[in-house]
Amino acid sequence: MLADGATGAGAGFGVVGFAAAVFEMVGALAVTCVIALFLPALGPYEFFGMTAAHHPHIALITEAKMTAPISWLRAADFSLPMPPITVGLISFPSYHSATALIYMWAAWRTRYLKWIVLAVNSIM
Repeated sequence: MLADGATGAGAGFGVVGFAAAVFEMVGALAVTCVIALFLPALGPYEFFGMTAAHHPHIALITEAKMTAPISWLRAADFSLPMPPITVGLISFPSYHSATALIYMWAAWRTRYLKWIVLAVNSIM
């Protein structure tokens, strides 16, 4: 039995539907990885070339503090010491946050799976 008593394709996520959803998710991850090879995740601050002079009365937490560590990782020249990381790297919406929401949306219809997925996503 699937999804609170429904069976087969009527479950909303039957075997075929689930396989298609997994295929789409893996495809989205592959596309994201390919795009990340050419467009590094430096953010709009670096993209627009902003500095603190552009916003003298607004103090930002991150500014361009992650530019040096990300550039060091992307260069893959590990003979040089790693630049200091003074702020977190994760930004919202990250791929991880988006997939967590998609997993919760997909699992919410099942009686027990939703609590397992909720617990795992809460740890993340």
